[in-house]
Amino acid sequence: MRTLRHIAATTMAILAIGACTDYQDELDALEYRVSILEKAEERLNSELEALHVLASAVYDADYITDITNTGDGYIVTFAEHGAVLIRHGSDGQDGAAGQDGQDAQAPDIGIVLGADGEYYWTLNGELIIVNGQPIRANGHDGTNGRNGIDGIDGRDGQDGRDGRSITPQIHINQETGRWEISIDGGATWIETGIGATGRDGRDGRDGRDGTDGRDGQDATSFFQSVEITIDDDGNNFVVFTLKNGTVFRIPLASNQQP
Repeated sequence: MRTLRHIAATTMAILAIGACTDYQDELDALEYRVSILEKAEERLNSELEALHVLASAVYDADYITDITNTGDGYIVTFAEHGAVLIRHGSDGQDGAAGQDGQDAQAPDIGIVLGADGEYYWTLNGELIIVNGQPIRANGHDGTNGRNGIDGIDGRDGQDGRDGRSITPQIHINQETGRWEISIDGGATWIETGIGATGRDGRDGRDGRDGTDGRDGQDATSFFQSVEITIDDDGNNFVVFTLKNGTVFRIPLASNQQP
């Protein structure tokens, strides 16, 4: 499969045949754009892994032992599920001069709580269905109940459950420039209908300059917010709010202050 950098290199070579000096700015811009797209793919796939851990931690009644602000996100450490990195969203790239460009955005992938108490993956607000079954976002095996932490009672362990838990993968289709999702390890890909970058604005007419394209909205995050809160009993929690509205409220060890 062709990579973003392969396409960029090919395009650069073609342009270089014409006039290297004249196209240097365009080449630099293309290389920068490819770098941004590669980072977006990496970050979003990392956040899908983080979402899987969050859903599993909530289901298994895990709690957070440490949360560290990295400047562009948080390192969240769970008692049983280890550490994950959750980054803040960042704006997409500007459209070129002309009429307003189309906003870039992350693909609409989320997690919702089912009526059975399980968490499931969604795409564009709908459950992802494979072979007639929704794809679960939390892990397979049940766990033992945990001891309470600083006034928060432990909960009974969850029963083991059937079915499969999968962490989706995403990439950018090289032909369409749109995000695609895979739930079979990259063997097949599903179109999301979401563009990876802001569409260029069109040129103004009648000699007038068009307006700049608009920035994409939080193009590299599935999270809306991460907040540390404290309840009336003095217990600390970390509240993760996804862009689809799903909220995870996870206990935080009391030595961590909000």
